[in-house]
Order: sequence, then C-alpha cells, then structure tokens
Amino acid sequence: MVLPVKNKPQDKGIELTRYHAHQRHALRNMTFLRPGFCLVLRGTKIMDLPGGKCSAGSNSLIFYAPHEHIPMQHIPDDSGYEALVVSFSASALAEFNARYRDVTAACRLITTTAPVPLSPDIHEAWQRLIRAASVGEPAPLLNYHLEGVLLRLALAGYSVAAKAPLFTLSQQITAHIAEDPAVPHTLEHFAQRLGLSLSTLNRRIKAEGQSFRQLQEDVRLSLAMEYVQTTDTPLGRIAEQVGYASLSRFISRFRLRYSLTPGALRKAIHGPK
Repeated sequence: MVLPVKNKPQDKGIELTRYHAHQRHALRNMTFLRPGFCLVLRGTKIMDLPGGKCSAGSNSLIFYAPHEHIPMQHIPDDSGYEALVVSFSASALAEFNARYRDVTAACRLITTTAPVPLSPDIHEAWQRLIRAASVGEPAPLLNYHLEGVLLRLALAGYSVAAKAPLFTLSQQITAHIAEDPAVPHTLEHFAQRLGLSLSTLNRRIKAEGQSFRQLQEDVRLSLAMEYVQTTDTPLGRIAEQVGYASLSRFISRFRLRYSLTPGALRKAIHGPK
C-alpha cells in the first residue's frame, strides 16, 4: 500500500535559494531532503565527504544528494560567503536519465554529494536556469533549463542520480511528515495507514537503513535549518512550525545535530549588528 501524499517531495517544483554568511561557521550533519546543485559565489565551502575532504571555492559547483549527513564549513572571504542552491525532484533526475540513456550510459555516475565540473557550457546552462528561476518562470520552462544543465554535464561525462529507489517506504513517511511537521506523527499511525503491524513497519524501515525517529528528526531539522538561514521568523515560531513543543527542546536538538545553536547560526549569517 502507498500512502496518499498531497505534496510529495519529488513532485515539488524547482526551487532556488540564496545563502549568505558574514562569519565562518561549521555545520555538522547537514541533510537535504531533495537533490540539488550548489554554486559557491563567494568564500569557501569545505565538506567531509566519504571520499575525503572537499574544498569548494568561488565558482565551484556541487551536487547535493538527498538523505545524507554531511559535515561542512562555510568560510567567508573579505566580502562574505554566498551560494546559490537549486533543488529539484529525484524523479526529475530519473526521467532525464531514462530519456537520455544513450548519452548518460557512458558517463561517470554520481549518486552521493560531490563536486562536478563547471565548464563554460555548463555555466551558461546554469545561468539560464538561475535567470528563469529568479523571475518565476513556469514549471515546464524551469524543467527545460534544468535538463539543459543535466545534459551539459552528461556531455562532459558526468551523470547524477538519487541513490535510493524512487519513493521508498522511508520516503513516503518523510513526505507525510514534511506536509505538516508540527503534527505529532507516530509510527503507530503510519502502521495503521499502511495496514502493517508495528513490528513489520519497523523492520522494513530498518531494512532501508533508517529509523522512524531519524526520519522525523531529519525532516524537522532540515526544515528548521532552511527557515533559520533564509527567513527572519522568530526561533520560537520556527520551533512550533517544525514540531517541537518547546523552544529549549528545539535549540537542544538543533545544536546536537548541527553543533551550534540556531541563534549562533543567525549571528554568523548576519554578522555583528
């Protein structure tokens, strides 16, 4: 049985987010719910990846794989740190790779977070995507420009894809939690909705390398990170929006995940006032 989801993560459109910071800071266990590309515009991003440490300076392009836990640092230059992130659906990648199978078959396949080349042709395709996303072009046109970036990467010998199968049980649960993270979701509720026993659901989630608590924390804290970085919403309100009963609990879990408090992160982003 598949859980009915009003807004599946993979059905969401292409989203553009600009990140900036004035002070150096480290973030432990960064997790992204959807795949995406990050272009560093100013400063340096340092990531501890499975293959070793990666230092990405200005004009470095990075593929973000979903559902990984990546330690990273943001180091401003004299004018700060700035990056653009374009996130999109795992299904968009699957559809592109299926459509252009003849082109991608010989490519180096990347399924984990990693730097990718930024040749003049790739950069030109990226700029077209950014311009279209910045002015809110319709979804079909955004998808067209995203495929332009993916095709340029493929022609350069690189293909990116989400590692996990599309819409696993864990992803279904993640999608439901993300619809309304403020609701007190329980494993018992999902077992009932899926027509499974509690032990069977637990076993299947574990077989996917996850736990219900981890899924819930990933959604809550990934959304919280986005809100802290990109909005001026008060921290107490963010805590409520992502499902924490108290501000102190939210701050504690945020610090445990990312190694700094949301207030300290905002100070690093905005600098001394």
